[in-house]
Amino acid sequence: MLLDILLTVVVRFVKHGMLNRVKFNYKKIFSPLARLFFAIGFTYWRLIRRYHQMQLSHVLEELHLIAQGTMIEEFLFQLAGDMGKSSNEY
Repeated sequence: MLLDILLTVVVRFVKHGMLNRVKFNYKKIFSPLARLFFAIGFTYWRLIRRYHQMQLSHVLEELHLIAQGTMIEEFLFQLAGDMGKSSNEY
């Protein structure tokens, strides 16, 4: 039923040449979508970058304490990825 209606509408558009008169403005849709994807991607990149920066500052604080000799106890945390591997695993 619905397919028949759509088919007759398309046939009428093609028969009367109305398909050439219909112009779709892609800028109205592409611009907001592109802005949305860019905003989401940029926000994700900034959050990941900030997270890594916070991890690095934590490691640097620990290294300063070790260098000063104020922190002697053993570290009980594990790092993810390549940072968690010991030098013997390479």
